[in-house]
Amino acid sequence: MSSDDISVVLSDDRPPVDTLAVGVSEYGLAGLTAVDYLADQHSMREVGHLRTSEPPFSTPFDNGTPRHHTRLYVDKASSFAVLVGERFVPPAQAGSLAGAIATAGRKLGVSDITMLTGVPIAHGPDDHVPFYIATPMYLPR
Repeated sequence: MSSDDISVVLSDDRPPVDTLAVGVSEYGLAGLTAVDYLADQHSMREVGHLRTSEPPFSTPFDNGTPRHHTRLYVDKASSFAVLVGERFVPPAQAGSLAGAIATAGRKLGVSDITMLTGVPIAHGPDDHVPFYIATPMYLPR
């Protein structure tokens, strides 16, 4: 799958935002759970989605109605957007997804993109320590 196989569809009335947080279906679902929570709890408005050229492997439903598997939401007041990705992305398609996320960021006017993810390491109940990996430009913020 090439980057042309994933397109970004955005509404014309979307506000520009500063930050995009991304969470997709992967190990532990930590990132997906976090961005879905943010979209829900902050009553963010859906402004678009990612579309693939092939049918999805699975289709999420909301009250019996199918919805897009990878959706973009914005909170204009906090200048924040989230990408909620409910479709598992095989490693071979990760580059295509990354290109589509970068395109969505450009179209939304973001200056920061943050990927929320879980880390597959063995740990006990008292070992939940958050950490991050960031580019040197991102660290001072």
